[in-house]
Amino acid sequence: MANNIEARRFSRRTVITGIGATGVALIAGCRLPFSASKEAPKTPTPNAEATTQAAQVEALQTSVGQLAEKNSELEAQMNATPTPESATPLERINDLVSVSGIPKSIDGSTVDVARAGFENELGLGTEGWVAEPGKLLVGPNFGFQDKTPAEIQEMVDNSNGAIEYLNPLNQDAFENEGPSYFNLPGGGFILSTAAKMTVQIGDAVIGLEGAPRHNWMLVVRGQYADGQVDTDENLRAEFTNYIPRHIQVMAYPGKPNGGFISEGQFNQIAETSHTGGTNCGDAGCSDLSVAMFDVNTKAFTVIRQNGLNGEWNQVYSNWTNPNAK
Repeated sequence: MANNIEARRFSRRTVITGIGATGVALIAGCRLPFSASKEAPKTPTPNAEATTQAAQVEALQTSVGQLAEKNSELEAQMNATPTPESATPLERINDLVSVSGIPKSIDGSTVDVARAGFENELGLGTEGWVAEPGKLLVGPNFGFQDKTPAEIQEMVDNSNGAIEYLNPLNQDAFENEGPSYFNLPGGGFILSTAAKMTVQIGDAVIGLEGAPRHNWMLVVRGQYADGQVDTDENLRAEFTNYIPRHIQVMAYPGKPNGGFISEGQFNQIAETSHTGGTNCGDAGCSDLSVAMFDVNTKAFTVIRQNGLNGEWNQVYSNWTNPNAK
């Protein structure tokens, strides 16, 4: 089941008929039919003819000017860039989070949560994003402490796609000022860590503000895969308001075996934020907040942890899991 999150809008350039590229009126000549009457045509007096021509020219110039002015107005409307005043404002839902395009409440029964063979221990509204077994992205030193390279490769091969190596296609660290873009894979997820960021996906905008001693993690579930050939369920995530080189984004493909992000890896990333992440220096950040968003249902949850191994608390959620323990 896939939702059409982003509507496509088509604009059409307005052409004012009768106005050439130079702004000069294009007047089509017409030939009057020959009259069989033997009566000689009356010759107008020079003054009357001049007056008539002057009036016609003046009327034509007025018409051309009005059309050109209207054309300029329409062109300006089509080419105008939305200003902050005209853009949809973000609604603040707590001290660090502002959103737009996300409803205040949704039906929790529509959210795809961990069950029937999947286990989520954290709860607090995270059941729609992290669970075990889940998708795992690993570096080249994965498991080297207690396994040989051959044993590690065998583990990866036997995971049926649940374990993937990090590579230039599934991770990025933005080096320049935004906006920057990253693919949200159909049927999969993205996970981003940063001191602050604003992310737009379709009509939904999530603003995560920075604060002292604080780091952010954002997890987004992409559109459900529909299993059809040649249908594109990928979405583009636009990132702004971040600190260059202090933001990382990773993509977790949905297929194969990517129904959730590994809860164990989620916990590992949280631990790294508290102990070794560089957004607060070389010893990590005391506080970590996690925002989770589902583009299919618009489910949105924010949780926070104060200190390594501290208790997780739900800060905000627009849904309730009817199957929660």
